[in-house]
Amino acid sequence: FGLAIHSTTGVLEIAIVQVLPNSSPDSDSPSNSFSSNKISSNYAHRTWDLGREISSQIHTCLLDFLREFETNQELKFCWNDIVWLAVARGIGSFTSTRVSMVMVRAIAQQLDLPVYALDCEAISTFAQNQNMPLGVSLLQLAQLQSLSGNFPHWSEALPSYGGDFGNGNI
Repeated sequence: FGLAIHSTTGVLEIAIVQVLPNSSPDSDSPSNSFSSNKISSNYAHRTWDLGREISSQIHTCLLDFLREFETNQELKFCWNDIVWLAVARGIGSFTSTRVSMVMVRAIAQQLDLPVYALDCEAISTFAQNQNMPLGVSLLQLAQLQSLSGNFPHWSEALPSYGGDFGNGNI
C-alpha cells in the first residue's frame, strides 16, 4: 500500500492506495521491489476539518482511517504492507505541516520506507486538473514517482514553510 497524508491547512486528508505488482516484470528495471508496480484505482480517502486540532487529532484520525479501510476492504491491515509514504511538505500552516512531516518520517524510519514529500502548489494544480481532492492528488503524484523508479530516503523529506525557511531547512 501507499499512504498519503495532507495537512498543510486546517483540513486533514488521508488516502491509501493498493499497489499492484506488474504482471510482466521488466528485466531492465532496477532490482528495487517497488519498481515493478502499476497504478491502481483501488484507493480510499477521508477528510477531517480539524482546524487547530490537527496536532492533537492526527494520530487518532490515522488509526481510525486505517481501521475503517481494513473493515471496508475485508482484509487485515499490517504496517509492513505499506511500501511508500507521501506527505504534503508545504507551504502551509507551520504546525500542521510539521506534525504530519514528523509523523510520516517516524513511520518511514521505523519501516525503512521511501517518503515522497511533495510541494502543495504541485498537489493543488494536479488536483484541480484532475478534479480530485488534495489527498488523492498527493497519493497519485507519489504513485507516479514510484512508478518512475524514484524512491527518496525518508531523511530527504523536509518541510517547506516559505519565507526564510523556504529551502526546507529548519
